[in-house]
Amino acid sequence: MDKKSVVIKYRSKLPVKILTECVNYPVTIATLNNKFNRGTLKNIETKTLNAKLDDKAIKGNDIKYIVLPDIMRFNPLFNEVLEYNNNKLKSKHKKTKKPSKKPDNAKKSNQEREIKNLVSEINKRENRKRQLETESKGSKKQKV
Repeated sequence: MDKKSVVIKYRSKLPVKILTECVNYPVTIATLNNKFNRGTLKNIETKTLNAKLDDKAIKGNDIKYIVLPDIMRFNPLFNEVLEYNNNKLKSKHKKTKKPSKKPDNAKKSNQEREIKNLVSEINKRENRKRQLETESKGSKKQKV
């Protein structure tokens, strides 16, 4: 599988409508016994998720996950579901977020310290650059 593949895990909350839109597109179905079935999706039952590839019939209970065609990445229905899942994950993280040990003032002081270090580093580099320029001008005058 390449990195751009869209993967739907079995019993996930993605709507079955996406699978019905994949009819007549090439898909890969992985079964629970780690076999990969590739072919054109001919039919998908909405209630049981029984799938029919070219000449094979796969029961919905045996499906581990389905790799959809790359074109489904641009499906607006899929984008809505991803946004829904992301919001759900964000709400879970908000609940389990641990309070930080450092107060906000400590974070600000660390940021200020980092900024000062960066500024001093930039100033050092500029000074070194000026020194090199003046040295190179001086050596040119001596040669002439």
